[in-house]
Amino acid sequence: MREVTASEASRNFSAVLDSVERGEIIVVTRAGRRVA
Repeated sequence: MREVTASEASRNFSAVLDSVERGEIIVVTRAGRRVA
């Protein structure tokens, strides 16, 4: 499981989707709190 900030997810959205598509679990955080 990998955590990325909302800003990172926004900047690298395509790469995040590719990782999820390969089966990686990614948690998106905002202000240190898990939001997705």
